[in-house]
Amino acid sequence: MIESKTGKKVPAVENNGRITPMHSRFDPEKEGSRFPQVYTSRGFLLFFGFGGAYHITPFLKDETVEKIVIIEKNLDFFTYVLTQMDLTDLLFDKRVVLLVEEEQESIRNSLLTHYLPILTGDIQSILLRPSVQMDENYYNEIAELIRETLEQVSDDLTVQTRFGKKWFRNTVANLEKAEKAIFKIGSIGKAMITAAGPSLDENIEKIRSMRKEIFLIATDTSLPALLHRSIIPDIVISIDCQDISYNHFMQGYPEHVPLLLDLASPTRLNRFTDNRLYFSSGHPFSRYVNRHFRNFPQIDTSGGNVTYAALSLAVSLGAREIYVSGADFSYPRGKSYAMETYLYPWFRNLESRFQSLESFFFSFIMHNNSMIRDDSDGFIRYISKPMIGYRKLFEAAATAIDPKVIPLEGSGCELKISNRKLNPFPSIRPVLSAGSPMMSSKKFLGEYLKNLKMLPLPDGPLWRYREKLTDSELELITTVLPAAAEFSRKFSDRKESLKKAIQWTISLLEREITQTG
Repeated sequence: MIESKTGKKVPAVENNGRITPMHSRFDPEKEGSRFPQVYTSRGFLLFFGFGGAYHITPFLKDETVEKIVIIEKNLDFFTYVLTQMDLTDLLFDKRVVLLVEEEQESIRNSLLTHYLPILTGDIQSILLRPSVQMDENYYNEIAELIRETLEQVSDDLTVQTRFGKKWFRNTVANLEKAEKAIFKIGSIGKAMITAAGPSLDENIEKIRSMRKEIFLIATDTSLPALLHRSIIPDIVISIDCQDISYNHFMQGYPEHVPLLLDLASPTRLNRFTDNRLYFSSGHPFSRYVNRHFRNFPQIDTSGGNVTYAALSLAVSLGAREIYVSGADFSYPRGKSYAMETYLYPWFRNLESRFQSLESFFFSFIMHNNSMIRDDSDGFIRYISKPMIGYRKLFEAAATAIDPKVIPLEGSGCELKISNRKLNPFPSIRPVLSAGSPMMSSKKFLGEYLKNLKMLPLPDGPLWRYREKLTDSELELITTVLPAAAEFSRKFSDRKESLKKAIQWTISLLEREITQTG
C-alpha cells in the first residue's frame, strides 16, 4: 500500500523494482468519481480488475445499476486489499458478484446465470487499466470468452423476442396431451441422424443399405424425403414452435413411428399420431413444468436447429456410433433442401412458364443478405452467417460427447469433429421415457395461476424488486421472462415489459382454464 496526497490508501504492485499503483497517487476518490461520467451505460456492469475499488464504489450509489460483476485474477492481491481497506459497503451490496481467480468456465457460467437482459439491462465492461495491463493475456482471454458468451445470450434474447409468447402458449395448450402421453424407447447401439440438406439425396442408398443395423432418427424437415424413398425412420423429432412445422408432415406420417415433440411445439402436430412423447427443452416454463408437473425427457436444443437436438437425442438413447447425413449447414450447388422436402410441393404449385422451380429455390436462398459464396471445393456453395454459427455449435457438441460421430460424405460443409476414444458401455443403459404426472394438468395450471396472481408487480428498481422475492417467486418470474422479452419490442422500459408479461400470462391462463373447465 502507498499513501495518496489526500491520505487515502492505494494498492500497488511491485515488479522488478518498479511500483505500479492501481489508482491515482494524488486523489484516488476523485479519479474514481469520474468513472460514472465516462461509462454512462447502466444496468449490468462488468469490472476487469479490482484494485482498491475506487472505480467501483461510486456506482453503488446509483439505483439504476442492476448488477456488478468484478473479475480479478490474483487472489493474494485481493485478500491483501481486504485486510488493508474497509470495503464493507461493496462486499455487502446484494448486486455485487466477485469472481476472483476463477476458471474460465466458472466465469462463463456466472455470466449466464446473472446476465438476464430483461432484468439486468444492457451490459458495460469497465477496465482498471493498470490491473489489466499487468495481466494482459489473462484479461484478453476473459474478454474473448465474454464476447462469445454474450453472443450466445444475444442470440437467445433475439429468439425470445420473437417466440417468447408462442413458447408459453403452445406449452400450456400441450399439457393435457402431454399428461397422457406414454411410451418408452430402450437404449440403442448405432444411430443415424438425417437432416434435410441436399447431401441427403447423395447418401440415400447408403442409408438404405445400413437401415437394418441402425436406429434411424429423422428430423421433421427430412421426413418427407425419407418417405418419398420408402424409408421409414424409427423416430421423428420436431422442435420448432412455429406452425410452419405442420408442412413437414403434410405428405403423410407413418402412424406406428414415435413422434418426439418439444412441449412448445404447435398443438396442430398432435393430429398426426397418438404415438408421441414430449420432451423438455431449455425454455424456462418447460423447466418449471418438469419440476412441478411431470418429469419429461430433457433434450438439448441450445444449438438452435433440429439436427443439434437429434444429436442430443441419440446421446440420450445411449448410442455409441452416430452417423449424420444431410447436415450441410450450407446450400451446395445452389440447392436448399433434399428432394421432396416441404418446399417442393409449395413451389411446384407456384411454378409457371415464366418462373421455374429452380428460380423459386434460388430466390429463397438469396433472400438472406448475409450469404457468403464459397468456391473452395470446385463448385458453388452458399453459406449464411447463422449457418456458420449452427455448424460451430454442432461441431463443438459432437466433439464433446462420448459417442463417435461420423458424418457421411456429401457436398455440404465439411464437419470438423474430433472423436475421442470410446469409453466402455455404461453398466446402466438409458431409457427414454417420462415420469408419472404429479397431478392433473388442470390442477397444475390452476396452482401456477394462483401463485402468479400472488406475485407482487415490479415497483422501483428491478434489483430491489428481485431482492424482496422468495426463491419460489423468483422461479415464477423466470417463467415469464421470454414473454417479457417479446413485450420489450413494444415497451422500452424493462419494468413495464415484465409487468405486461405477468398480466398477459395470467389472462391467458384464465382463458385456458375456463375453456378446459
